[in-house]
Amino acid sequence: AYNCTNGRRAVISDMTLIGNYNPAIQDNGLGLMQGCVDFSVFNMKFTHFVFSGLYVGSSENQRGVIFKNDFIDNYRTEVHNLGYGIVVYGGGTWPTLTLGSANAVYAEDNYFSGNRHNLASNNGSRYVFRHNTVIATDAVKDFAMTDAHGKSSSPRGSRSWEIYENTYSATLTSGRERTAIGMRGGDGVAFNNTMTSNIAYPIELQVEGFTCGAYPGPDQIRSAYVWNNSTNGLANGILNDCPASIQNGRDVFTMSKPGYVPYIYPHPLRDEAAAVAPAPAPAPAVSWTTCAVENSVCQVSGTRQVRYGLGSAFAYKTVTAAVACNNATFGDPLPGANKQCASAN
Repeated sequence: AYNCTNGRRAVISDMTLIGNYNPAIQDNGLGLMQGCVDFSVFNMKFTHFVFSGLYVGSSENQRGVIFKNDFIDNYRTEVHNLGYGIVVYGGGTWPTLTLGSANAVYAEDNYFSGNRHNLASNNGSRYVFRHNTVIATDAVKDFAMTDAHGKSSSPRGSRSWEIYENTYSATLTSGRERTAIGMRGGDGVAFNNTMTSNIAYPIELQVEGFTCGAYPGPDQIRSAYVWNNSTNGLANGILNDCPASIQNGRDVFTMSKPGYVPYIYPHPLRDEAAAVAPAPAPAPAVSWTTCAVENSVCQVSGTRQVRYGLGSAFAYKTVTAAVACNNATFGDPLPGANKQCASAN
């Protein structure tokens, strides 16, 4: 875990993190904790974590971008209430709605497969989920692929969500994926998302933490704008599980949100992250030691690369112990020349 109380920016990239896949441990891959601001996570792979691949928490002011990562199979069926690609926890406050601003955790251009919720949120969280590829598998087909909690297990529910330009699909041996986007609380927008026909509900609206029919419920959906998503046979692609509390025209609107402009894409922090990330270490220089002339035997210790030729014309092989230094073994990289073999140091 990276603790951001030191005020320094976190830039994390180019690693593969593999969990224990043990339901008794409930591990996370990477934690960005205590208010990370302007963080970047990219070119990573997170797989086989039981709780989450990437955990972001727990501050009102956290913000940053997660991009070009793979989140694969972060779920165990024995722990059916966990299993997140990314989970975002806010600081337990209820900040002013600032859709279309930098004040959120952004996940963009990532690949997700086999996670229970590919992104889940709670406790005053604010997130943007855009331009991602999201795939359901048999193990997770009964859960929402993208999620926002209402007020239940944390002091507050999710504050805001912006979900757009994503591609949702399901690779299943039978049945259908239940839900692509499942919202249980908070406010936001969901638009221009594509869902394949084997996903039953493109958008599902629910209440959590209170009885359906009460209004307003704590931290329930009060201002959701949904438009131009795949419909899969449903009006506007929406299944509303509690129209008594989430009313069309009052709490949910099937139109673009007036005045809403999405934040800059790609996220500006992506360019800054590329500048901050260290350049790859240069490959070590290879030196060569002559080990045989043509038509003799090159002896090496262990496994080495051996080249055969002359000047700048060579053929290469990886060998163990000994190799015949001739055209029959390597081919003829320089016909007519008196060639030799050399082993790499």
